[in-house]
Amino acid sequence: MGLGTNYSIEPSEPGIHCEACHGPGAEHVRSGGRVGTILNPKRLSAAGLNDFCGVCHRKAPESDWTDKWKTRHRPSYLAQAACFRMGNGKLTCLTCHDPHSPLNEVAAQHDKRCTECHPLGSLLESAGQLAEAEREEREAMRIFEQKLGPWSAELATSCANLADILWTKGDRASAAGLYQRSISIDESVYGAGNPEVAGDLVSYGTLLRESGQAAAAEQVLRRALVVYEKALGPASPEAARVRQLLQ
Repeated sequence: MGLGTNYSIEPSEPGIHCEACHGPGAEHVRSGGRVGTILNPKRLSAAGLNDFCGVCHRKAPESDWTDKWKTRHRPSYLAQAACFRMGNGKLTCLTCHDPHSPLNEVAAQHDKRCTECHPLGSLLESAGQLAEAEREEREAMRIFEQKLGPWSAELATSCANLADILWTKGDRASAAGLYQRSISIDESVYGAGNPEVAGDLVSYGTLLRESGQAAAAEQVLRRALVVYEKALGPASPEAARVRQLLQ
């Protein structure tokens, strides 16, 4: 506590302070910021980070997900969402929430967050409007390449989205080429050992498997498994999913 205006008693450190999430910081300061002297939650796996947030934001027993009372257990419910289960380790609490900013309660901002991962093309695909979805995604790719160049993370995501649409339409050859392009861009942006690249590899490998190219699919999926095991750990849900695909 401290003294404020007119000697009023006020909190001297309002809100959640840094060490609540990053742990003790004295050694980090003394060492001049040496790596390993402070916790960076962003480096945790998706499941690990969501559990970490759940320490304060409540975790629920994994049972009876139809009980509406348990919706207050946000990290546990996020783990049940299709976005999390099918996201190849990409979705965490930090995907939508900035822990260093106040909560934004404007509905339009929540919609904007959703469309960052679920662009109009993907939403149209979900509605079965494949021609419109393809047109929207191709336009997105054109804009990203024009504005950001041929090696941006946004373009890689758009390539993968269009690949998903063309796969659904039955054009597996074009989809394969787009997945390969997405892999190449993400390797350039993030490095070959990044889980983002592994997610691309899983999509491409699954396409190859469904196209009857078992040997090529296995090679691609094993590349993804190596990345996940090294980056997120052998016991991570992402690695477990790839091992299941390889069975």
